[in-house]
Amino acid sequence: MVETHYPAKEPAGTLYTLGHSNRSLDELIDLLQGAAVVQLVDVRSHPSSRRFPVFNRNSLKLALQDEGIAYAWLGRELGGRRREKTDSPHTALASDGFRAYADHMASGLFETGMTRLISLAGHQTVAIMCAERDPYQCHRRMIADYLWLRDWRIIHLIEANLSWEHRFNPLARSRDRLPIYDRLDQEQLDLSF
Repeated sequence: MVETHYPAKEPAGTLYTLGHSNRSLDELIDLLQGAAVVQLVDVRSHPSSRRFPVFNRNSLKLALQDEGIAYAWLGRELGGRRREKTDSPHTALASDGFRAYADHMASGLFETGMTRLISLAGHQTVAIMCAERDPYQCHRRMIADYLWLRDWRIIHLIEANLSWEHRFNPLARSRDRLPIYDRLDQEQLDLSF
C-alpha cells in the first residue's frame, strides 16, 4: 500500500541528530547542552575513532556523564554498514551503503532499535550521533525519514548557531510507514502518444 503522509500539526516528539566529525569534545557538549539534550544515543556501528579517540565509546560515555548527559549505544540495531539485498527496492539511492541501510530499515533488528530510541526520546530530550557532520551524507537522515513518517520533528545540529529542520527525502515515498527510496522510478515520463 502506498500512503501519502503529512506530519501531524503537533509532533509526536522532537529528536536531535549530530555528527562528531572533527569537532572537539567541548564543541560536541556545547551543541548538546545548547539543545538541552540529556541523552545521547550513539548510532555508529563501530563506536570508536582512531583519529579522534575522545569519541571512543567508553571515553565519550565518561565525558558525557561528567556533564550530566547519559549515553546509550544502539549501533548494533541502528548503525550503518549493512549488506545490500540483491533485490533492493531502493533504486533511487545511488550509494550501495545507503541502499543497504534502507533495506535494513525493514528488519526486526532495526524495529527493535527504533522502539528503544522512541522510548528514550518519549520522556527526555535525546540526540542521535554518528561520525559524519553533514546529516545528508549519513544514515541519520534515513533514521530521520523513518521518524518523520511517525510524526516526529527532527532537528539536525550542525554548528553552535546553525541547525536544520529535517525534510523528508524527495526520493522517498511511504509504504506502510517505511520510507521506500524509489522516486526516480515512480516519476518517469510517459512519452507515448
